[in-house]
Amino acid sequence: MALRDVNLVPAQVLHRRSLNRHIVAWGLAYLLLLGCCAGVYVGVTRVISPRDNAGRDEALLRKRLAETIAEIQKKTAEVEQMAFVRRMSRPGDSCRALDWLAANMGAQTWLTDFLFQAANDSGASLVLTGFSASNEELGVLINQITSDRMFANVMLKTSDEVHAPPESSGLSPTLVAFTIQVDIRGE
Repeated sequence: MALRDVNLVPAQVLHRRSLNRHIVAWGLAYLLLLGCCAGVYVGVTRVISPRDNAGRDEALLRKRLAETIAEIQKKTAEVEQMAFVRRMSRPGDSCRALDWLAANMGAQTWLTDFLFQAANDSGASLVLTGFSASNEELGVLINQITSDRMFANVMLKTSDEVHAPPESSGLSPTLVAFTIQVDIRGE
């Protein structure tokens, strides 16, 4: 008896199985390809890109920090200017000092110049220029200024003897020209 090829499975079933194997194989290959693409995408966006963005983020942060510092400096300058205007417009410092000098200055001492300057938060500065009949009269004025709580840091800048004009009557022939710098304490 001779062997013959006999296929007991119908051809349609074999064709369907072959088609199913083909579709499953290509589907798995497609899914594998999609997985590789997704892996590359995740690797680029989550691992590699943040390293590059760190430099960009740092530059962006530095820029924002510089802008913030500039804004703070601008606001600080505005506040300092407002404080200076407030100090300059503070009534009374120059008036109180002038009133005190008028009340406590002797008859033999007089001012030729009264310069008031707003100096800092602790108070103002006052420069007195004038003449005195003698060094003793000038010493009395300096002692009075030093002993008053309104004034601080009393400094005699200059003290020179000058000859009085001949037409001035009742004065000694020599006068003492002086310059005193005084700080006025803030309120």
